[in-house]
Amino acid sequence: MVHRFHATWSPGGAISRLIPLLALGVLLTACHDAERSLAPRSGGRQFSLSATQAVNGKIAFHSTRDGDFQIYVMNPDGSGVARVTNDTGGSVDPIWSPDGKRIAYANFHSGRSEVFVINVVGTGETQLTTDGGFPGAWSPDGTRIAFANSSDGDDEIFLMNPDGSGVTRLTDNSFNDRPSGWSPNGAQILFQSDREDGDEEIYVMNADGGGVTRLTHSPGRDEGDRAGWSPDGARIVFSSDRDAGQLHVFVMNADGSGVTQLTSGDFVDDDPVWSPDGQLIAFHSTRDGGDEDIFVMNADGSGVTQLTFNDGVFDAVPVWTQLVSLSNDAFANATVISALPFSDVVDISAASMEAGEPPSSCSGGSSSQRTVWYSFTPAVSAVVTASVAAQFSTVVGVYSGGLGSLAEITCRSPFVVRDATFLAQAGTTYHIQVDGMFGQTGVLELRLDVVPPPPNDLFVDATAIGALPFSGTVDLTAASTEGGEPSPSCAAPFGGVSSSAWYRFTPTETGSISANAFSGGFSNVVAAYTGTSVSSLTEVACGVFGNRTTFHAVANTTYYFQVGGLFGQRGPLEFRLEVTPPPVANFGFSPPDASTFDVVQFFDQSFDPGGVGFAPQAWTFGDGTTGTGNPTHRFAADGDYSVQLTVTTLDGRTAVASQTLRVRTHDIAITRFQTPNAASSGQTRRIVVSINSKRYDETVEVRLLRSVPGGFQQFGSLTQFVPMDPKSGTTNFNFTYTFTDDDAQIGKVTFKAVAVMSGARDALPADDEAIGPPTKVSR
Repeated sequence: MVHRFHATWSPGGAISRLIPLLALGVLLTACHDAERSLAPRSGGRQFSLSATQAVNGKIAFHSTRDGDFQIYVMNPDGSGVARVTNDTGGSVDPIWSPDGKRIAYANFHSGRSEVFVINVVGTGETQLTTDGGFPGAWSPDGTRIAFANSSDGDDEIFLMNPDGSGVTRLTDNSFNDRPSGWSPNGAQILFQSDREDGDEEIYVMNADGGGVTRLTHSPGRDEGDRAGWSPDGARIVFSSDRDAGQLHVFVMNADGSGVTQLTSGDFVDDDPVWSPDGQLIAFHSTRDGGDEDIFVMNADGSGVTQLTFNDGVFDAVPVWTQLVSLSNDAFANATVISALPFSDVVDISAASMEAGEPPSSCSGGSSSQRTVWYSFTPAVSAVVTASVAAQFSTVVGVYSGGLGSLAEITCRSPFVVRDATFLAQAGTTYHIQVDGMFGQTGVLELRLDVVPPPPNDLFVDATAIGALPFSGTVDLTAASTEGGEPSPSCAAPFGGVSSSAWYRFTPTETGSISANAFSGGFSNVVAAYTGTSVSSLTEVACGVFGNRTTFHAVANTTYYFQVGGLFGQRGPLEFRLEVTPPPVANFGFSPPDASTFDVVQFFDQSFDPGGVGFAPQAWTFGDGTTGTGNPTHRFAADGDYSVQLTVTTLDGRTAVASQTLRVRTHDIAITRFQTPNAASSGQTRRIVVSINSKRYDETVEVRLLRSVPGGFQQFGSLTQFVPMDPKSGTTNFNFTYTFTDDDAQIGKVTFKAVAVMSGARDALPADDEAIGPPTKVSR
């Protein structure tokens, strides 16, 4: 299928008829994978360029390789494909500006074709027409664009300035006229028309619309959508279906004589264009299997070479631009920037690095060594940022000094994500070096912009805060300090503040307020003042590194807040002002299972989000006593005591925390340990352990151990309920033990009893163990 735009119009057609065709193309391409490589297939043929051909600029074209029609550019060998547009509705039919920096094209996002222009790096997209249009040709001096418009029902030719202004009508008839090329000397415009015999022929007219001359006389279609003069103006290339109804590429002399067919076959070759040196012709063709791909051939039709290889994708309507010479390749020829904002689009592919030229420090050794230079001498001091837009990795460095003694001021690269921002001092010349990275090169856009100071840079312009809480962002990159401005006391150890912004707030109620600032990349300071002028301020509070600046604010008093960077650092930050939150009271104590024998240690765990600190704490222990600080206390009797902590910040905010402290005095004792005085080997004897609990019913485990060489070894245990008996009543734990030959050999055994309380801590554990007198053992 041949997918074309202009050349498929039927006689008498209008621009609006392209919309169904565009929709059809989108529908067809939707059947294919939209995620395709932007470079030719590695197995495809590669176009080998001579040294002369290698400088023949870029080829722009439209393609569906990413789903819908968009504008792309590539090197003349098919490599380095980069997407330029990212529009809705489809973008087609690109034409180059003579300087190779911009592309005009048609876009259908509004439901009809309108002419747009865009920087080749994809920035600065601008709509030029509002009532329909298709771009046709750009004048050689870059001052005018010829385009077609069908708002009156038929296609007519108009001229406009590159910004869309100054529209002038060149043709006015009931036929369809569409421009395709501008003569190299700027005197004539080539166009396509059906004005005489109803089919499309190629005509030429003067640039003012006069002197119309017919060049072709074919019974078929001679298309001029991309017909154009050779660079020397001697020949014209065009497409025609005079060969068996299939469009193919032809050339003729500039006067229409000497028509020569260059391509033939059972396929379509269309939209041919000259290379900048006139040695080659690019065109799109269906010869590779139905969809359109871009090819190039010698000017005599030989050496046809395929440049794009994308099955199921339409790559069509190539246009070729000359690679503009790099006048600022050398440091000595740096492009002079006279005023800001400044923007320049440049292709650094042919750039080089000269002797003595340093790579930018943040290139990390990965410079492509294809540098161009700019110079800027500001008349007034200002903060300036240098940025680069490109579809490949770039690095930009800013220097002062001469080529042999350059001092780098700042740089930006993929390794350093910040902008190349610097303070440009009046009268100092700065040199900006732009380069590719990782061997990459191509078209890029350099921008140099003044970074404006924040609107609240000056004390008198302090941002008024109406109600709390307040949060606002401010960029301190271009902020300054003014005469008489105080330096915050807490910033003194860190070199003070060199840039600041101001806020002001007048509370209607007395109370604590807190200010702080948050920044992602630098240290900051916030200070609060009272006073009426920048030179008569009295500091109230100060905080650094994002800490809160908290103070007691008096109703109807105006407070000023100074926000700045430390260590000379700058950038955006967020300033917050709020009513200071109350403190959070909390405490702990040890031991957690207190008894009347314990001295309990209390410790304050309170937190002040305002950061001002606390006055001495106030405690009540629930037994009629009080304390301050981090006290200790001993409770006289078991019970549940409500302990309360009251904290007060130094600016008067209070909070209270309460906990119930349970005092339980658990105490058991081994009151009797009955063991035999003597025994013989093999004899079983009784052992009794008596336990008393005076305060609570307890569950007790008694472990019985016997002496062995080196210590004691457990041989039995018994768990029993021990009721409370304040009168020293006991519960007996009865054990038996059978004496052994080993005991007899040693001659004695010593028994040990250990009582362990279950579920509670024994307040007096010293009487929980007992050791009986040795038992004599015989054979």
